[in-house]
Amino acid sequence: MADLRALTIREPWAWAITYGGKDVENRSWPAPTWCTRIAVHAGAGWDTGGEDSPLARRSWSATTGRGPLSRKSGFMPFSAILAVARISGCHTDVECRSAPSIRRCSPALCPALNDKLSP
Repeated sequence: MADLRALTIREPWAWAITYGGKDVENRSWPAPTWCTRIAVHAGAGWDTGGEDSPLARRSWSATTGRGPLSRKSGFMPFSAILAVARISGCHTDVECRSAPSIRRCSPALCPALNDKLSP
């Protein structure tokens, strides 16, 4: 049996990948070729930029029925494995910008995360 590696992602992004429909994770390095399945690990940190993300806010409200998205919202897991996902591909941000897409990539590489196995 192969080892399962984890990708640590700050909240609210780990939550958005697991529950909110976020299927692209921006990184400055390419997805490893030896790894197709990863554990989505919610880090202890919080990205305040996530509070302004329409995707994160919409999915937070629709899924939880709770108020504004913030670190103090409660119900947001930290320092825990939330799901197992399959890395379905990796591409540069140039590829995102050159093709019609609703995905928003950063100037880095974007491992596409699909088929979450267990939220």
